[in-house]
Amino acid sequence: MTSIGRAVFEALDYGLKAQRMVLIQGDSGLGKSEGVKAWCDMHRGEARYVQLSGINGRRAFFGTVAKACGVGSTAGLSPEKIQARVENYLKTTGLMLVIDEGQYLWPQGGRIRRHPELINWIDTACVNEGIPVAIVATDEFTQQRRTVEHLTGWNSEQFRRRLRRIFQLPAKPSKLPDGAKPTKEHLALVAQTKADLAMVAQKLLPYGTRPMIDYVVGYAMASRGFMQAVVDSIDDARLIASEEGRERISAADLKRAIGDWRAPSDAAQKRLFAPAPKRGRRSEQPPPDEPPQEHGIDPADLPPPDGEDTDFADRESAPRLNGEPASPRATRPGLAVV
Repeated sequence: MTSIGRAVFEALDYGLKAQRMVLIQGDSGLGKSEGVKAWCDMHRGEARYVQLSGINGRRAFFGTVAKACGVGSTAGLSPEKIQARVENYLKTTGLMLVIDEGQYLWPQGGRIRRHPELINWIDTACVNEGIPVAIVATDEFTQQRRTVEHLTGWNSEQFRRRLRRIFQLPAKPSKLPDGAKPTKEHLALVAQTKADLAMVAQKLLPYGTRPMIDYVVGYAMASRGFMQAVVDSIDDARLIASEEGRERISAADLKRAIGDWRAPSDAAQKRLFAPAPKRGRRSEQPPPDEPPQEHGIDPADLPPPDGEDTDFADRESAPRLNGEPASPRATRPGLAVV
């Protein structure tokens, strides 16, 4: 189990035993949702998993909760009737309600005028009735709470009093400025993140060699896509193998998936989501006749997945699987994450 998975299990176990509300908050892309789903699968008789969507009115919210609880929520029923059925089910069963993507419990948009009725419902209809609740969210949960309080005058005091514990998950390793020396804490976080990524890659690619696992982990760290990058690169490699009539992924498939598919897509995404340039006389935009600078990683900087390169310099810091280094990866300047 990854470090994020262990933290998620600890938080949910606490909420279930205490029969209170807990908040699990952390960066996206590190696998907290997978940990939550795994825990809920192991506690089917004690909890129900609900994953919210970005568009989340009362009907959509109670319809999603009703579906997770196995309660009828046909189109002919009003939101009030669905809400009443959900509340009756939760009070009768006493099951824990686990809400993923909890940042969408808050009203969305730039012109918020109404109080957070879904948060108020959790406070009054769930916590006040002794129903344990776990909210799993990104750090946007806190930011949106501040926005709602500022724009509506809503007071979060009652929500704070009902919130028994907040579990802040480990953050992603930050990218240090050029020339900055990494601290021990930063190096430990990088090592733990590598170990978690290697564990997931090994699970998705059980027959993968250590250089193959190392190649995927190196790409995930360099691209800063972390857990999602591991999943996407292996999925793309599997698609390449299937197109050639094979079920088993080879090192060449991984190399092609990352070099020809993932890296160009990462570069395009960085250009697409780059901050708008500042307007003024000294614009940072390149001259019209100068080609825009490419963003992303160069797959040539990654250690080869076929094991040809054996000049490994960081064996001691490599992630470990089953008690031994998962992949002794070469230290390359282009792959520096510290």
